[in-house]
Amino acid sequence: MLTKIKSKINFKQLQKLSMALMLPLAILPAAGICLAIGISLDIPILAQCGGVVFGNLPLLFGVGIAIGLTDEGSSALSIITGYLMLNVAMGVHLGVTPEMVNDGSGRYANILGINTLQTGVLGGMVIALITVIVFKRFHKTELPSFLAFFNGKRLVPILVAAVSLLLGYVLPIIW
Repeated sequence: MLTKIKSKINFKQLQKLSMALMLPLAILPAAGICLAIGISLDIPILAQCGGVVFGNLPLLFGVGIAIGLTDEGSSALSIITGYLMLNVAMGVHLGVTPEMVNDGSGRYANILGINTLQTGVLGGMVIALITVIVFKRFHKTELPSFLAFFNGKRLVPILVAAVSLLLGYVLPIIW
């Protein structure tokens, strides 16, 4: 049984994913040190600089995974666009207000100025994986000549944005 499971797992892809996760993980010690020293010694600038990293981990993990799995910097634009649109779509769809964010339940959050559902790092990772799938499938796409500007890598952020918009309506139901 274990041999059967092992044969179905693509260890090269898992290794590539683990390497991609190491990119955002590498910044956490520096952010943690800034946060700890800033809080301990009451140095607000250090505390806030460390805190901003921890507050935006979903986006940082998403960018790290997308770049790590595609080896392409342009996928970073796609993940950022997709992550922002996902959060806006969820927030608007659910009607999230500042009062809901501040109710203390932790169900909602203000992410980069967007009142939305709190999906944490998993939300960033979901969009990253969608970005990777879309990138690998469409980064060499050739469109008709009148749409040639959007060929290849320029098409990826547009498609990720569309998928993110749809996911923004589906994810709250699943979540």
